[in-house]
Order: sequence, then C-alpha cells, then structure tokens
Amino acid sequence: MLRNFIWSGNPANRKAITVNWDSCCKPYNEGGLNMRKLKEVNNALILKMAWSFLNGESQFAKYMRSKYCNRDGDLIEYHKRSSLWPGLKWGIVYMKKQTTWAVGDGSTIDLWRDS
Repeated sequence: MLRNFIWSGNPANRKAITVNWDSCCKPYNEGGLNMRKLKEVNNALILKMAWSFLNGESQFAKYMRSKYCNRDGDLIEYHKRSSLWPGLKWGIVYMKKQTTWAVGDGSTIDLWRDS
C-alpha cells in the first residue's frame, strides 16, 4: 500500500516502480526522497516494545511477561501462536546481548539468573 501511494498517490492503484527503494531513502541532496527504511523503523519499534516487556510496569507488559515467561522469569521455550511474539522474542534476545547494567551496591544482584 505504501509503495502504491508513493508512486500513484492512491493506495488502491498499482503502478510500475521506476526507482529503487534504496534510492528513495537517500537524503534530498543525494537525489532521494529522504524517507526512512521501513525495516529500520520496524526494528526500532520492536526494540522499544522489548524494552517495555523487560522493564515496564504497564498492564500490557505485566500480561505479556505472565504469558511468555516461566516462573523463574526466563522466556518460554515452546511456541505459542502470536503475531507479536516472534518479533518481540528477537528484540529481547538482541537487547540482552547489547545491554549491560551497573552493579552498584550489589543489593539487587540475583546470583543465579544475572549474567
């Protein structure tokens, strides 16, 4: 739909594509349309949702943790049907690899689960 809108001005009308998407994402001064790559936007939103899943106190975050974490707080290993879970699981795994935390006074350290 986005492609149709860009090329024809109407999401329902399909038109031939004459420019590569990477060219559209270039800045104006390089001849592009200064658009953001949708994959990068999607990954950023998934990572934001993963951060909320891991650290949020909203009802949604609590619900998702109760559904997709076991009693020890680890992610479930089996598959549940969901349109959100595959992307969210990727975001959680990616985020855990890329983040660290400061020990501080040590009062919040869990010797068994913290790496």
